[in-house]
Formats: sequence, C-alpha cells, structure tokens
Amino acid sequence: MPFTPDHVHLEHSTGRTFRLTEDLVYRANGGHRYIARAGLTTDMASIPPALWSVIAPFGQQSLPAILHDQECENLRSLDPRRSKNRRHQRRFVDARFHEALLERGVPRFRATMMWAGACLGRYWDHGGHAQRLWLFVQLALGYAAIAWGVCHPGSWLGWVALASPALAALTWGRSCPAILLIQYPGSVIIAIGFVIFLFSLLDWIPNVVFGSRAFEPSPEQREREEEIAGGHRGRRQKGKRPFRGVGLPPGLRILPR
Repeated sequence: MPFTPDHVHLEHSTGRTFRLTEDLVYRANGGHRYIARAGLTTDMASIPPALWSVIAPFGQQSLPAILHDQECENLRSLDPRRSKNRRHQRRFVDARFHEALLERGVPRFRATMMWAGACLGRYWDHGGHAQRLWLFVQLALGYAAIAWGVCHPGSWLGWVALASPALAALTWGRSCPAILLIQYPGSVIIAIGFVIFLFSLLDWIPNVVFGSRAFEPSPEQREREEEIAGGHRGRRQKGKRPFRGVGLPPGLRILPR
C-alpha cells in the first residue's frame, strides 16, 4: 500500500474544511516518503459544489488530495519572490498527485481531469496578476467560442471557433495539455454541472418561498417508537452486525468534533 495508513481520521473544522488528526504517509515508486502532517486543514479536492455530482471531492481521491494539499502548503511557505521556482516545483507535486490518484484506483479520465485542475491552480497560486487575468480571459473566451461553434456546425466560422481554444492553449507551453483538457472535456463537465444546478433550484426555491418545516411525529407515533426502542435495548439481533451509522467512502473516516 503506498499510503500508510490506508484511511484517514478527519475532524470537521468549519464549512467544507476538515482537520487531519494523524499523519498520512505516501511512499512513491522511487521509495521517497511524503508526509501529510496531523493538524493540516484541508477541503480534500477543491472542486466547486456544482460539479460534485460529476467529480466528488471525496472517495478514492481523498488521500491523494490531502497529500497534495500538504505539499502545496509547503510550497506557499517558500520565498514569495521566487514564484517561477515555486511553479517549477509545483509541476512535480501535481505529477505526483496524478500518480497517486491512479494508484488508488481512480479512473484515468477522472484522475487526468483532476490533474488538469491542479495545473490551473499552479498558475493561480504562484502566477502574477497578468498571468491570472490572461488565464481567466482565455478560459472564458474559449468556453464561449466552443459554445458558439457547437451551435453553428455547418459554418466555417464555427470550425474556427472550435479550433481557437486549442491555438490559444499553445501559449502555455508544457501546460498546454492541461489547458486543452479544461477547455474541451471541461466544457462538457461544466454544462452538466450547470444543468444539475438548475434542477437543484427546484428543491431550493420552494424552501425559500414557503419555508422548510421539520417533521414532528405525533404523540402516538413517538410512544410507539419508544416501545420498540425499549424492546430492542440491550439486545443484539442474531446473525446481523450492529448498526454503525451511515457508510462512508473507502479510506475516509470522520470523527466528531
């Protein structure tokens, strides 16, 4: 097992963040050990909630994501004036993240998309203001060009629009594959997430308009439940394991605060 232990104990901190309560060790193929220290604050994989139905922030990818957060935190402590050096080191951190995802059994396409997202984070964390602005503008214009090209498949301008994000991605050098993945497959993932978000509004809007009301059992139902609970108290059912709570993804254990 490259990870020791093969599970993590997390304590809920605030919002979507958790705190690691014990060290997590990863042994790479070359034999080098990388450690995520206890006390690390992590949101596991930094995926927008609208895309959780497509790529969840927890599951088989949890342990590699926690280790990646620790290594990114280590890079942030370096000299902020040497941003180019930090980006260079972050390239190896992201590659190790992709390797760990595959070792944990994450499907190759999902692992590659998560690696591409980490590559964008490399420039967002360690790039200058101009580089961040160009990245944002290029992605926004690229998504708009892809949408326009899909809506005009019979026009040569439509084909030019579809090809323009690929040409713009060449300006990123060795990060070109990551930009291409974020632009083309990423546009499909974003479209799916947007549709799911619209459906979620069907559940959210009525709660805002009419208010949510907690279920309150009737006195007869409450009395009946107490009788059933009293009858089973202190007694285990034969041939069945006792109830331990809601199941969690493999390799993930959450402790109460």
